[in-house]
Amino acid sequence: RPRNAIREVVEAVGPAREVPGKPRIALSIGDPAAVGMAPPPFARQAVARAALEEGPQHGYCHSQGAGPARLALAAHLGGGLRPEDVWLASGCSQALQLALGTLAAPGQRVLLPRPGFPLYKMICEHYGAEPVFYDLLPDQGWEVDLDHVRCLVREANKRSGCGEPEGAAAEGGATEGAAAGAGGGGAGGEGRPAVACMVVCTPGNPTGHAYSREHLREVCQLCDQLGLPLVSDEVYAGMEFGGPAEAEGAPQGAGVADVCGDLPCFVAGGVSQRGV
Repeated sequence: RPRNAIREVVEAVGPAREVPGKPRIALSIGDPAAVGMAPPPFARQAVARAALEEGPQHGYCHSQGAGPARLALAAHLGGGLRPEDVWLASGCSQALQLALGTLAAPGQRVLLPRPGFPLYKMICEHYGAEPVFYDLLPDQGWEVDLDHVRCLVREANKRSGCGEPEGAAAEGGATEGAAAGAGGGGAGGEGRPAVACMVVCTPGNPTGHAYSREHLREVCQLCDQLGLPLVSDEVYAGMEFGGPAEAEGAPQGAGVADVCGDLPCFVAGGVSQRGV
């Protein structure tokens, strides 16, 4: 049975004890409503109008989400997205579940950031996939340790029986298609890659980093070389504070969709945090 590490800790601690004369700041579950922060007025008004008006909004909608909403979101995100490229879910958590459930089969490995949000591991376990953790570099703004990712993919391929791709050892890295498993099976099952995909989070939870456009481009290029689809958790997009990168003139708020090119990528976002 998959375990939710955050819920286990919060429920074990129980309600926080009030200390006379000291205000309590809850830093456990990220639910704005739990600390008296209601959704912004425009959002509540829109929901109220939709509830009172007659129309198709009271019945079933498209399985990808309401067409007008997907059209508006595609236009907002830009980058050539079409409404059919957008899926609406019940929060970013379900969007991540849909993405990982689509990409990862039982026995396949999924590369997850360390440190990272515990939900990723729980989703992998739910689908029978094996979570494998790559390191982030604290002295480099919690950037992805690209060499560690290469090492993990090589190790996964050895365990699945597909060996090193030609030229990888001499170049110190893997080449395109390195994640492909042996045709006879391996850890990912018959015909499946040993590693199903890689997950990144930017802006990061729990580290608070925000990756530069250049670093995201490096991550996408590596995934392209390794044949790995990329899943990007961007629920905190648009909430970055200024910092050294901003002072140096680096663009802020970059996302995977800005730099992924032809790489298969799934970007998960949400509106709950942005409305705070």
